Amino acid sequence: MCYLYKSKYGQSGGLLRNIMLTFAQFERELTSERTKDKMLQRAQKGMWNGGVVLFGLFQKNPAYP
Repeated sequence: MCYLYKSKYGQSGGLLRNIMLTFAQFERELTSERTKDKMLQRAQKGMWNGGVVLFGLFQKNPAYP
């Protein structure tokens, strides 16, 4: 897809490609930040953030961790 913009539309295609890639990176970073914040809030409330249950511990309700 990136090659198509550069070859078919010239310099403006390359600019559009760079804008789209930059926006996609911004979205990924924003999603990561939100996920970290939400996991921190859950940990502060004492809730389980997922993953494997530690050795020696048991889940009370396997359907809802």
